[in-house]
Amino acid sequence: LCLLMAFGVGAHASGSSGSAFVPFFTDADWAVTELDDPTGLAPVAVVQRFEVRPGQCVSQPPFHDCERGVERAELGEAIVRRRSADTHWYRWQVFFPQDFEPAYPVRNRHGQFVDHGTGDSAWAFEIGSTGALWFGSQFDDESRYFSVINERDLRGEWQDVIVEAVWSRHKGKLNVWVNGQKRVRYKGVTCDRCQIALTYGIARHGVSKFKEQYSE
Repeated sequence: LCLLMAFGVGAHASGSSGSAFVPFFTDADWAVTELDDPTGLAPVAVVQRFEVRPGQCVSQPPFHDCERGVERAELGEAIVRRRSADTHWYRWQVFFPQDFEPAYPVRNRHGQFVDHGTGDSAWAFEIGSTGALWFGSQFDDESRYFSVINERDLRGEWQDVIVEAVWSRHKGKLNVWVNGQKRVRYKGVTCDRCQIALTYGIARHGVSKFKEQYSE
């Protein structure tokens, strides 16, 4: 169940509140490390490496990770954004190794806009049963899913992700570009409590379902 990833160091989130990132319910010293780019292809010389191992969870209300079967190796914004009419921009790069395995039915999320008012994601980049990376809403029962990278193109190269967001219960907006191509165009409600912070790395949801299906 070991997963490996690398992100470009210095993921950027715009806004006057700053964009410092700290471990997000991640305390193992090997879960997030910095190293010279092992691919030789990154846009920066030093990258971040994320690794999740079985049982790697931390619980603290409202995030009951261990009880909910969530394992993380993530960094998150140190300052939580409050609902406003401002437009926020986010950008990072991500590399999935050739031997990366999504381990479905685990829901592997690799970038989340977490609503600290509810303790769950408002939107997430997630790898599903098809092996593709998609971007979808999590804050209500509406189905809003956008495919952003197909399985064929996911591994072995750096992916550049840009998100433009207005967090609002009424007049929100989300646009997503991947490698310069616009993959998401959405207007409408974008959150519930709208106390949004970006987290990125690896978050595995539904680990208990995986254990039930593959008990061995």
